[in-house]
Amino acid sequence: FRDSLKNLTYGRNKSDGAALLPGLVIGDNQAQSDELVQSLRLAGLGHLTAVSGANVAILLLFVQFLLQLTHVSDKWRFVILLFVLAAFVVVARPSPSVVRAALMGAITLLYWLKGYQKLSETILFLAVSILLLIDPWLALSWGFALSVFATMGLILLPRVWGIDANSPLHLKLGSTAFAASLATA
Repeated sequence: FRDSLKNLTYGRNKSDGAALLPGLVIGDNQAQSDELVQSLRLAGLGHLTAVSGANVAILLLFVQFLLQLTHVSDKWRFVILLFVLAAFVVVARPSPSVVRAALMGAITLLYWLKGYQKLSETILFLAVSILLLIDPWLALSWGFALSVFATMGLILLPRVWGIDANSPLHLKLGSTAFAASLATA
């Protein structure tokens, strides 16, 4: 998959735009020029080429949408979605932030299957706790720490500011971007 994406994008076109797509999709930024990387950082957009929970959420929502068009049972959807999640980790490479996002996705799928109410902060706490029990050295990883703090900021800060599901879209989008930036600062 990585090779196919490379061939479809910067393998055929050596522009920065073509090199950006694999970074957005699976975090493959090997073909990005130093100028593009620097420009993204200066604009505060360097995180776009890091695989995160957004990539996992988009993938799972897309596959779930496709599965809803079929008559597959919830248990088989769960199995298929877990398989897709595991495949994504392999393709995107299991960096600490990818593993954290994938484990949160898996816990969310389990909550969905069991019919439990989804509490994002509980899912984050469970994922971080499980990962630190498996690999305590993750506590020393900047990538893991930034991933956890950005996610915590996305979950908690908009609530503190009074942003909820009924808030206007521009407030939700603005608070989301600011929350992740503030939490990682």
